[in-house]
Amino acid sequence: MKTTANRFNDARNSANHFMSLTSYNVGKNCATKLAEHSTEYQMMAVFDWQNANEARPYIKAANRLKRAEMAMNQKHGIQLSDGVISNYLKKVN
Repeated sequence: MKTTANRFNDARNSANHFMSLTSYNVGKNCATKLAEHSTEYQMMAVFDWQNANEARPYIKAANRLKRAEMAMNQKHGIQLSDGVISNYLKKVN
């Protein structure tokens, strides 16, 4: 029986897609983006995680960045785009 990762790799190879694209990276990017607007329990449901500890690093980083954005906005009127938030979370996790 093929795993999801193996099926993903087969599809990627048949499409002649970038070799650096892995199922792990796709999952991590999805979790990073989802953390910006979800609770840990919602993420557990989406990713079929059994423990909230798997979602907490993503949620914690997203919340920290949101608080920083709120502080910058209040003090200087600076707002971060979703792209900046996603890029930051990719580096943190």
